Amino acid sequence: IYLLCCRSRMGIGRSIRPILSVGMNFYVRVFVEVNSHGPSVKNLSCSIGTVYQSVRCPSYHVVPNGQCSERNIHVIQPTRAPMAGMEKCGEAGGPFKTAGPIWLGPLHDGSVIEEAIGRFGEFDGR
Repeated sequence: IYLLCCRSRMGIGRSIRPILSVGMNFYVRVFVEVNSHGPSVKNLSCSIGTVYQSVRCPSYHVVPNGQCSERNIHVIQPTRAPMAGMEKCGEAGGPFKTAGPIWLGPLHDGSVIEEAIGRFGEFDGR
Protein backbone atom coordinates (compact mmCIF):
# COMPACT_ATOMS: atom_id res chain seq x y z
CA ILE A 1 0.00 0.00 0.00
CA TYR A 2 2.90 2.35 0.72
CA LEU A 3 4.21 1.86 -2.83
CA LEU A 4 0.75 2.54 -4.22
CA CYS A 5 0.72 5.87 -2.37
CA CYS A 6 4.22 6.68 -3.68
CA ARG A 7 3.25 5.97 -7.26
CA SER A 8 0.00 7.92 -7.08
CA ARG A 9 1.86 10.95 -5.69
CA MET A 10 4.57 10.64 -8.36
CA GLY A 11 1.93 11.15 -11.01
CA ILE A 12 1.16 14.63 -9.69
CA GLY A 13 4.80 15.65 -9.01
CA ARG A 14 4.97 14.83 -5.31
CA SER A 15 6.98 12.38 -3.28
CA ILE A 16 6.37 10.67 0.03
CA ARG A 17 9.05 10.22 2.70
CA PRO A 18 8.46 7.87 5.65
CA ILE A 19 8.85 9.54 9.04
CA LEU A 20 7.86 6.70 11.36
CA SER A 21 6.68 3.11 10.86
CA VAL A 22 4.91 1.14 13.55
CA GLY A 23 3.98 -2.55 13.39
CA MET A 24 1.22 -3.70 15.73
CA ASN A 25 -0.60 -7.02 15.82
CA PHE A 26 -1.68 -7.58 12.21
CA TYR A 27 -1.05 -4.20 10.56
CA VAL A 28 1.66 -1.63 9.85
CA ARG A 29 1.09 2.10 10.13
CA VAL A 30 3.43 4.47 8.28
CA PHE A 31 3.50 8.21 9.02
CA VAL A 32 4.74 10.14 5.99
CA GLU A 33 5.73 13.60 4.83
CA VAL A 34 4.52 14.70 1.38
CA ASN A 35 6.93 16.86 -0.64
CA SER A 36 6.54 18.80 -3.89
CA HIS A 37 10.29 18.83 -4.59
CA GLY A 38 11.00 17.77 -8.21
CA PRO A 39 14.32 15.92 -7.76
CA SER A 40 12.95 13.87 -4.86
CA VAL A 41 10.20 12.55 -7.15
CA LYS A 42 12.81 11.33 -9.65
CA ASN A 43 14.93 9.83 -6.86
CA LEU A 44 12.04 7.58 -5.77
CA SER A 45 12.95 5.08 -8.48
CA CYS A 46 16.18 4.41 -6.55
CA SER A 47 14.11 3.49 -3.46
CA ILE A 48 11.86 0.98 -5.25
CA GLY A 49 13.18 -2.33 -6.53
CA THR A 50 12.69 -5.97 -7.40
CA VAL A 51 13.86 -9.05 -5.47
CA TYR A 52 15.36 -12.01 -7.32
CA GLN A 53 15.41 -15.14 -5.10
CA SER A 54 16.81 -18.53 -5.95
CA VAL A 55 14.31 -21.39 -6.01
CA ARG A 56 16.94 -23.82 -4.66
CA CYS A 57 18.40 -21.85 -1.74
CA PRO A 58 17.60 -18.79 0.39
CA SER A 59 20.02 -16.48 -1.46
CA TYR A 60 18.56 -13.37 -3.09
CA HIS A 61 19.52 -10.19 -4.93
CA VAL A 62 17.73 -6.86 -4.66
CA VAL A 63 17.86 -4.63 -7.75
CA PRO A 64 16.62 -1.02 -7.54
CA ASN A 65 14.48 0.31 -10.41
CA GLY A 66 16.85 3.23 -10.91
CA GLN A 67 20.38 4.22 -10.05
CA CYS A 68 21.97 7.62 -9.50
CA SER A 69 24.53 8.73 -12.02
CA GLU A 70 28.11 8.64 -10.75
CA ARG A 71 28.70 12.20 -11.98
CA ASN A 72 25.44 13.88 -10.90
CA ILE A 73 23.23 12.58 -8.08
CA HIS A 74 20.15 14.23 -9.63
CA VAL A 75 20.46 12.21 -12.87
CA ILE A 76 18.64 8.89 -12.62
CA GLN A 77 19.51 6.03 -14.95
CA PRO A 78 17.42 2.88 -15.41
CA THR A 79 18.82 -0.26 -13.86
CA ARG A 80 19.78 -3.10 -16.13
CA ALA A 81 18.31 -6.20 -14.60
CA PRO A 82 18.74 -9.04 -14.37
CA MET A 83 22.43 -8.32 -14.21
CA ALA A 84 24.91 -10.28 -16.29
CA GLY A 85 25.40 -13.75 -14.88
CA MET A 86 22.13 -13.67 -12.91
CA GLU A 87 20.30 -16.18 -15.09
CA LYS A 88 21.03 -18.83 -12.45
CA CYS A 89 21.95 -18.69 -8.78
CA GLY A 90 25.71 -18.66 -8.23
CA GLU A 91 25.42 -20.75 -5.07
CA ALA A 92 22.94 -23.51 -5.95
CA GLY A 93 22.58 -23.16 -9.73
CA GLY A 94 18.80 -22.74 -9.60
CA PRO A 95 16.74 -20.23 -11.52
CA PHE A 96 15.40 -17.09 -9.86
CA LYS A 97 11.85 -16.15 -8.98
CA THR A 98 10.98 -12.47 -8.77
CA ALA A 99 9.00 -10.45 -6.27
CA GLY A 100 8.19 -6.80 -6.09
CA PRO A 101 7.98 -3.97 -6.23
CA ILE A 102 9.52 -3.55 -2.80
CA TRP A 103 10.43 -0.39 -0.88
CA LEU A 104 14.23 -0.17 -0.46
CA GLY A 105 14.46 3.19 1.28
CA PRO A 106 14.45 3.94 5.00
CA LEU A 107 11.23 3.37 6.97
CA HIS A 108 12.06 5.86 9.72
CA ASP A 109 13.59 9.30 10.06
CA GLY A 110 16.34 8.84 12.67
CA SER A 111 16.09 12.42 13.98
CA VAL A 112 12.35 12.01 14.62
CA ILE A 113 12.98 8.76 16.52
CA GLU A 114 15.72 10.35 18.64
CA GLU A 115 13.47 13.33 19.43
CA ALA A 116 10.61 11.04 20.45
CA ILE A 117 12.87 8.95 22.70
CA GLY A 118 14.26 12.13 24.27
CA ARG A 119 10.79 13.48 24.96
CA PHE A 120 9.67 10.16 26.36
CA GLY A 121 12.68 10.16 28.69
CA GLU A 122 11.78 13.66 29.95
CA PHE A 123 8.17 12.56 30.50
CA ASP A 124 9.23 9.35 32.24
CA GLY A 125 11.56 11.26 34.61
CA ARG A 126 8.82 13.39 36.20
